[in-house]
Amino acid sequence: MSKAVDLAYMAGIVDGEGCISIDKVKDKLWLGGFSGKYSYRSKVRIANTNEWLTNYFLLNWGGWVSKVKPRGNKQKPAYVWNITGEPALDFLKAILPYLKLKKFQAEIILKFQEAKKDRHGGKGHHLTDEERAIEEAQYITMAKLN
Repeated sequence: MSKAVDLAYMAGIVDGEGCISIDKVKDKLWLGGFSGKYSYRSKVRIANTNEWLTNYFLLNWGGWVSKVKPRGNKQKPAYVWNITGEPALDFLKAILPYLKLKKFQAEIILKFQEAKKDRHGGKGHHLTDEERAIEEAQYITMAKLN
């Protein structure tokens, strides 16, 4: 991979076809069920009808690709590349200098993920109520930007 060119290409795809977000996930109890609390995780997602494109991201950065069935007869299936947590942080750090439209969202995610890393190894169930409130505020901010 020609680093600068490929990273700029990937940033362009993220700007045009991608979504940088914070997902809110229900915390599960050890033996199943819902604890009543939530955890938050960073996520980068790219959707496209070209399977090669999503596999290009998968092969270079990991994550996973899901296939979305078309809703109508004339639509093509879509492929969605997803990456979360630390790998998403590494990806965003690499493409940050080339992002234009989604640079602000990437910067929020980088701060969000770095703060998670600094706290208890990033495990959501170790958060204090104050830390959960901060992550909820970041989640709401990102939702408004998307």
